[in-house]
Amino acid sequence: MSYEKYQDNSPDVIISEDKETFIHCPNSISGDFDLPSEIIHIDDFAFKGCDQLESIELPYNLLSIGEEAFADCRKLEEIVISKGTVSIGNAAFMNCHRLHSLQVPTSVKSIGNDAFLGCCGLTEIEFTSADISIGENVFGSCTELLEIFIPEGSTIEFEKKLPGYKELFIETTYSDPLAIYDYNEPDESYCSDNGEFFLHCSRDARRINIPDGVKEIGREAFSDCKHIKSVSIPKSVEVIHEKAFAKCIALTKIVIPEGVSIIKYGAFGGCSNLISISLPKSLTIVEGNAFTYCNSLKEIIIPSGTREKFEKLLPKNLHDKLKELI
Repeated sequence: MSYEKYQDNSPDVIISEDKETFIHCPNSISGDFDLPSEIIHIDDFAFKGCDQLESIELPYNLLSIGEEAFADCRKLEEIVISKGTVSIGNAAFMNCHRLHSLQVPTSVKSIGNDAFLGCCGLTEIEFTSADISIGENVFGSCTELLEIFIPEGSTIEFEKKLPGYKELFIETTYSDPLAIYDYNEPDESYCSDNGEFFLHCSRDARRINIPDGVKEIGREAFSDCKHIKSVSIPKSVEVIHEKAFAKCIALTKIVIPEGVSIIKYGAFGGCSNLISISLPKSLTIVEGNAFTYCNSLKEIIIPSGTREKFEKLLPKNLHDKLKELI
């Protein structure tokens, strides 16, 4: 839901007169939310307690995220920090229980105290620069945190910034432009001429943001991409073709957005570490072996009231993993 549409329905959305600061969003907001492109600051407590908010699109020019800006957004699963953001305030994402991964871009110079306190679903975080000030207790009670990616040669520096977390540090290099794919628009190097068909991706890729406008993810487009940890699929996608994500063994979670209607044969086959997948109400066809050999799969999250539908779509051995959103 865009800001403009939501504002028409509620006077409780507040921004500053110069339209640069987002001040307040009502707790009744649910699902997805897109901020206006003019916003450069998110005020303290702006989204605090929006416990039905699932994802938010941050403006490209965003500079700062205020104190407790997204605190207690317990269903917030995904947020991409803008590449121009400079500061993340105290307790900015406190108690975002479903937030599972995050990349901190090089532009961020400070993260406040308790920024991710209580993010019990957070499994990994990635720092792309060592030139950053990190507050106290940033990852307090992040009980599932397994990996902290840091720039090559920066372990000693991060030991000082994050005492007690050395065993989670994984040094990596960011000089390889293929490591992180953040596509802003379709390009003939990986898409069909009309930009609607995603054809292939480098086998070295680790994070993928598929551009808006893509309607189909092609056969084996990401097959055997053993390093991919996260994939962001836009709402424009309608079809996921055969073996599109087969054997993506580093993939642990994926959200299939509303709009996808067909998942074809073996699309996620062999994703042996896939733990959670969210399926949309729009889904009408799931072909055979779509999730075969996903031996770590614990939950298939589906919209409320759709269990009967998905029991017809999915094989019986997956029925006990279905989990309706409340």
